[in-house]
Amino acid sequence: MTIKNIGTKTAPYKKKVTVKPRVTRSGQVAVKSKTISVRHDGKKIASNVRQVRLKAGTYKVATKVRYRTYTVKASTGAKVWSAVKVKTKAQKLVVRQGKRPSRTTPVSTYDCPSWAPIKGNQSGIYHVPGGNFYDQTTPEECFTTESAARDAGYRASRAG
Repeated sequence: MTIKNIGTKTAPYKKKVTVKPRVTRSGQVAVKSKTISVRHDGKKIASNVRQVRLKAGTYKVATKVRYRTYTVKASTGAKVWSAVKVKTKAQKLVVRQGKRPSRTTPVSTYDCPSWAPIKGNQSGIYHVPGGNFYDQTTPEECFTTESAARDAGYRASRAG
């Protein structure tokens, strides 16, 4: 039975990713439980849980596995189980932040977030900051770039 490293994960932008312990079993072993405990900046995030949801950051993760081994009696073919054993492994886990999306929903009736300032309206037209109708436009969607707006099926405003 081997406790494997949990590889670097990438969480979707501003969201969390699920992390579970990784264990491979070989030979005559029965895994009773696999749990993880997580610390971040010296604070306990989770203790002895089957899985945990983590946002981007660097964590200290301890995996704990409870298992039993057995042997088979040659005379009867019956399994003889050992007492429960415990194996642990500590590691550093990096959860990366995923890329920011190229489009999002408006933050209010007339405003887009600062990182996605291009407004796409219900007419299929996009407006850029400084354009003639930018301040009056009610956005349906907001985009990071003009090409993202075009890729979504919007066309540029003819009024600038």
